[in-house]
Amino acid sequence: MPRRTFWTILRTILAWGVGIVFLYASVLKIADPAGFAQSIKYYKLVPLWGVNAIALVLPWWELSAALALLVAGWRRAGAVMIFGMTCVFIGAIASAMVRGLDISCGCFGTQSAKVGFVLLAFDFALLLAVGFIFLSEERPRGKGSAESPTAAESPPARLSATPPSH
Repeated sequence: MPRRTFWTILRTILAWGVGIVFLYASVLKIADPAGFAQSIKYYKLVPLWGVNAIALVLPWWELSAALALLVAGWRRAGAVMIFGMTCVFIGAIASAMVRGLDISCGCFGTQSAKVGFVLLAFDFALLLAVGFIFLSEERPRGKGSAESPTAAESPPARLSATPPSH
């Protein structure tokens, strides 16, 4: 198998795998915003006035990021969105662990795992996967891209050895 094909297949499998995980998680949260709001509240990181807003917005952000990962031309954007969310999740989980909170993560509704090292490892694996997707995804080529120089970046015209005649 050619090397380029291997990396393309791996990137596609990872993008679909992470995309499906986030798609599933977002649908569960969209279906039960009150339950997700309660999970957010248990972390004790957000003021009470902000809990409901996060519970209503975050699942749709996850859904859009998941869908972006499933579309080849949008994978880099989806990877950036999921990378950012996963960093926040890791911070929230680590904070809960340090403070000794015995809570579930809230990631998958009633099926959520307890906050702990296994969950941290899972989130770091997600981070590595989307980092790989972002770094290995080919950038679109075309007008205005780095691969096609503009007139300002074109090499200068050759200078003639003879002076111009008037």
